[in-house]
Amino acid sequence: MVYFDNWAWRLFSEDKLLKKRFVSTLVEKRGTLVVSWFGLAEFSIYSDSKHGEAADDLIEAVFPHLVFFNSDFFQVAAAERQLPCSGTIAMQCYDQDVFKAYAEGCLRGRPPRLHRIFQTPAFRQQLDDVLTNIAARIEAFRIEPKDDRQFLKLVERFRANPGRQHPIAFVFSELIRNLLVDTKVPITHNDAADFCHAIVPVSHCQFVLLDGRWKTLVNQARKRLLSSGIDPAFASVYSRRDVEQFLHELERFDPSHPRS
Repeated sequence: MVYFDNWAWRLFSEDKLLKKRFVSTLVEKRGTLVVSWFGLAEFSIYSDSKHGEAADDLIEAVFPHLVFFNSDFFQVAAAERQLPCSGTIAMQCYDQDVFKAYAEGCLRGRPPRLHRIFQTPAFRQQLDDVLTNIAARIEAFRIEPKDDRQFLKLVERFRANPGRQHPIAFVFSELIRNLLVDTKVPITHNDAADFCHAIVPVSHCQFVLLDGRWKTLVNQARKRLLSSGIDPAFASVYSRRDVEQFLHELERFDPSHPRS
């Protein structure tokens, strides 16, 4: 599975050569492009609708190699905690209702132009409210007294029951630990948006394209977990400067060994 941050959506949907190479490789490898309502909603910030139209064109080009994710990592994490087995955990990150609605439109010959749904003032206000809520919840989590006992508890649980852990618990705890060290700095909507782009995709995808800062944070989290004897199986994360490396590794990807 491949997930794009906003800059990657624009790059791969608007550069014809990159788009052609990506789509053909994704289809050949029987891969899937991950779409979130949150990612598409960010196109509402652009005054020129061509960016959203290009994103919708890319979605149509890869269909049916497509899945929809729930970007609200608090909701996904809560659902994961209700399940004891890793075999069903991944299902909690999918937004089945959105995919069903999109697929039905495609079968009728009228694929929905998804970005247009998010252009209304009402939805932009809804997006703002969502980011406000997530920022507040991150802030509440951050100001709680913490030490390494929470991390060690996750490690002990993993060792006792390998393969039965909740991926987002590791990703969130480590990213918030590395990123939000200074509790005097307020959590912004941009911080909330970055977490939405990172947490669920890094937990459940194989390839994730994010800003360079977040690539560094994910790699730091991976290193800490590996040093504790845990292979977190996080996604491979690429920044804007790694586009060619991403395409090369996608082209070499073996679908029979998705985590190799």
